[in-house]
Amino acid sequence: SDPMPAAAPLPWAHRGMLSLLAIASFAPYPYATFTPDTARDLHAALAIVDGVDYPLAGSVIGGLFHVGPLWFYVLALGVALTHSLAGASLYVGVLAALEFPLAYLTGKTLGGPRTGFWVAAAAAIPGTAAVESLTWSHVNLIATAAWLALWCAANAWRHHDDPRWVLGTGAALGLALQAHPTAIVLAPLLLVQIVARRRCDAGSAVALLGAVVLAAAPFAPAIVDSFGRDNGETAMASAIVANVRQSGISGAPAIVHSLLFTIPDLAAGAYLHRGGVPGAAWTIAQRLIWLVALAGAWRSALRGPRTTRALLALATVATLAAISFV
Repeated sequence: SDPMPAAAPLPWAHRGMLSLLAIASFAPYPYATFTPDTARDLHAALAIVDGVDYPLAGSVIGGLFHVGPLWFYVLALGVALTHSLAGASLYVGVLAALEFPLAYLTGKTLGGPRTGFWVAAAAAIPGTAAVESLTWSHVNLIATAAWLALWCAANAWRHHDDPRWVLGTGAALGLALQAHPTAIVLAPLLLVQIVARRRCDAGSAVALLGAVVLAAAPFAPAIVDSFGRDNGETAMASAIVANVRQSGISGAPAIVHSLLFTIPDLAAGAYLHRGGVPGAAWTIAQRLIWLVALAGAWRSALRGPRTTRALLALATVATLAAISFV
């Protein structure tokens, strides 16, 4: 790590890198293609702006259940400010691009500006933002909300006597869950203060309970809206039971391969020719990056400081949970 006073200005190289990543992320959004999900979200946002309807239930997930309506109201603000479809798209792009400064702040909190620089750079890999900008809906804010939760959790680790950061982690997790419920894999972050303090006293328990309430609170309007009618919750429960009965680990290798290779290849294919020297160079570089990352993680797990080992453990648990979910 490389300590620096909290109030010190960002180095110019760091500012330039963050600006480049953010601009490259949100610049294509005005040219995004609208999908049925985009149209649904815009319809709800326009209804709010025009005062026609104020929905209590949000987007439908997998045709099974509704999240809360928070995303519709966030989008309505962009529609009200821009009064155009391209402006609303750019508004979503700006929100999505916030993942990079939040990733920088997370790394900076844990290890200083140099760590922040590399964490933000790593957030641009495997480059899924290049694909996400082809269209947009609530899912485009998953990364931003996830990094907000990680930043709050990093501060909860560093300032483990301050319960406000645990509450902030819970609130950010609630936002991420509204972007998509698969963000539930970040739930172990709520335990970071207890892990850091190596005990669970009354103060930590109260903070944890408050964080859980804040994470669940955005679902409250949808739950209220479901009273007296079935918004798909019965179908969701049946699907969950069926999936649990059929669950197994046989598909785990394919999921890991997609995460490490298929998705990066998809993003790189938008910029590089798959064949010939460019394709071979990309393949070699990609494999070397993962080998170096794996070696670094292994070394940190064996010899790194307690903070690094704890973060690696949380990341491993979250990754395994995500693979199991998928």
